[in-house]
Amino acid sequence: MTSEGLVEQLGLLGVFIAGATPWLEAITVIPVGILFGLNPTLTFLFAIAGNVLTVVLFAYLSSRILT
Repeated sequence: MTSEGLVEQLGLLGVFIAGATPWLEAITVIPVGILFGLNPTLTFLFAIAGNVLTVVLFAYLSSRILT
């Protein structure tokens, strides 16, 4: 693996983690990821995936707490 590939993978991991913050992915994470040279499509998908994971976990854990 080249160092550029590793940097892109780490960048996408960062986008995934930062995308877990509600609304932050659309306002900050996606534009910053693209400005840093990440693939726009992958940046969008990883940011949304991070956000969806947060929502699903919150809904699941909330339902378990309430029951």
